[in-house]
Amino acid sequence: MKALFWDFDGTLVDSRLKNYQVTKKIIEDTTDKDLSNIPFLKTFENYKHGITRFTNWRDIYITAFGFSDAETDQIGLLWTEYQLNDKTHTPLFSGIKEVLNNFCHFTNVIISQNSKENILQVLSENEIVSPFNTIIGFEEVDIRKQKPDPAGFLKCIDDLSLNNNHCIYYIGDHETDVIFANNASQVLKSMKSTTTILSIGAFYGNDQSISDWKIKPYFVANTPNDIIQIISQN
Repeated sequence: MKALFWDFDGTLVDSRLKNYQVTKKIIEDTTDKDLSNIPFLKTFENYKHGITRFTNWRDIYITAFGFSDAETDQIGLLWTEYQLNDKTHTPLFSGIKEVLNNFCHFTNVIISQNSKENILQVLSENEIVSPFNTIIGFEEVDIRKQKPDPAGFLKCIDDLSLNNNHCIYYIGDHETDVIFANNASQVLKSMKSTTTILSIGAFYGNDQSISDWKIKPYFVANTPNDIIQIISQN
């Protein structure tokens, strides 16, 4: 049996502008840092090109902004509030609704480092809540065990009883997503599970190249329609 596990930002929705606005607002409100001295946040173009270099949101705050682990923990607690208060439109990528409609009879899960409440709000605005069986946001996982730690992935597998006889496709736009799926796969193998995990790199929302990725995805989707073709043929 097949199941689809989805990343959210950059995979289902183009949330770059909203996340850029929220990040700037949090930095402005909670620190005395001058945004003009942070190249990563000087322009939206800088932000779009920069986010692909970091492992996860914690890496951004620690590496790009110089926050400590404790400060980053506190920032994480503010993320939901700031996301919900920001009204920047967050559109689905063109073609995503067709993919979800095509595979609505499969188990569909979102595992994201975004807030579950914000994810639900964005899905509701785009009228596409019903296909998803489970949504795991960053609050559902220990703040120190975010992607690529497989904790969130394994929680979904346990909660939905997918430990055996399933083929799970994990669809994400970042190298971290591929490592995340690979880490979960290694744990399943150590447990003698008969469930397999295959990663799909989603490249319709960015200009990344996988040439320098340490771990490559099993498949590459240059359009959402490619996802339909990959899953239907395997």
